[in-house]
Amino acid sequence: MNNSEQFDWDTMVHKAPIECYVHDLAIPRAQFYSLNGKSVCLVGGGKSPVKKGLNENGIRNCTVTNIEPYLCHEAPTTQDLLIKQSLFEIDYWNHLEKFDEIWARFSLPLYTKKEEQKLLSFLIPAMMLKTGGTLRVIPVDDKELPAVKAMEGLGLRYSSQKIITMNPIIYDEKFNAFLEFFDMLDMPKPDNPSLKDVFNKKIPMPFLDTQQRLVLMQKTGSFNKFMVQKLIDGLKNR
Repeated sequence: MNNSEQFDWDTMVHKAPIECYVHDLAIPRAQFYSLNGKSVCLVGGGKSPVKKGLNENGIRNCTVTNIEPYLCHEAPTTQDLLIKQSLFEIDYWNHLEKFDEIWARFSLPLYTKKEEQKLLSFLIPAMMLKTGGTLRVIPVDDKELPAVKAMEGLGLRYSSQKIITMNPIIYDEKFNAFLEFFDMLDMPKPDNPSLKDVFNKKIPMPFLDTQQRLVLMQKTGSFNKFMVQKLIDGLKNR
């Protein structure tokens, strides 16, 4: 069976293909194919074969870093560099203004437990983005938007939109229920969408079509890093 997204029950991490990232994070075709020579950071990338997907699409000179605390070993199809820590644990000062793109797909702030961690989920990547870089996050709850919008004062251009996204729920019993639903109707299981289908918006929607909020934040200029560091330290010490 070939699902749009798989789950590795041994390591408890997802293995979403590059097509899921491109679709869910609304990465335009031109920006995707301009990633040669640039750097991408995955927040909670699991075992997603992002590096492999980039290579297969002719983007062979893009450095991929994966911040993933739950990986037991290197996954060369996923990344060039694995940081086996959570976003809140890393020494972000060593990754200051390092990345052209930061992608958080169904990771943070979705799984944060504390309110201050939700803001940290945006502040820390902001420190790690190069000027002109873009942070792409999905999903984001409406109640988080005022805090995110306030970050415009840090030299970030903020935009937000609702998009329809494939959202196979794979973390609980609902996933098996979806598979049983296809069996019951004697329907073929949905195949992976191709990158061409994603860009042409001809995407087979597996399981349920759900509406999620996508937040894009582009770093338009430098900001007072030490002021932001104090803010981050204050939130961490709450």
